[in-house]
Amino acid sequence: MSRVLANAHSRIAVFLDTCHSGAAGTDYFASNDASAAALLDRGAASILIFSASKGRETSKEPEELGGGEFTTALISAMNDPKTDLNLNSVIEASELYAAVKQAVVRRTGGRQTPWFARNDMIGDFVPF
Repeated sequence: MSRVLANAHSRIAVFLDTCHSGAAGTDYFASNDASAAALLDRGAASILIFSASKGRETSKEPEELGGGEFTTALISAMNDPKTDLNLNSVIEASELYAAVKQAVVRRTGGRQTPWFARNDMIGDFVPF
């Protein structure tokens, strides 16, 4: 995937709603941080990565949600007019991140913290 992204000629937003990945049953885990760094370090221009959780945190998936806290908060934020904090009729990356992070941290009692990283982007923009 990183080779495909490296050749892209547009802005790309990647949303990662995964627990830490790696070899189950061992002491080795590849963190979300490491996965994001691998994508950003491949020379891909203009890439933004929204990740469900930091480092070695797990992404929570309560049964009553039918999915992950991150994805639930993301969908909610994209459909909530209050996410557009500057009232310019679009949701910029910083506004989306703020709304998603606040909801996930609140709902998980601080056990899951979404984050984002970007490469070759200056200023805010609409990610979708």
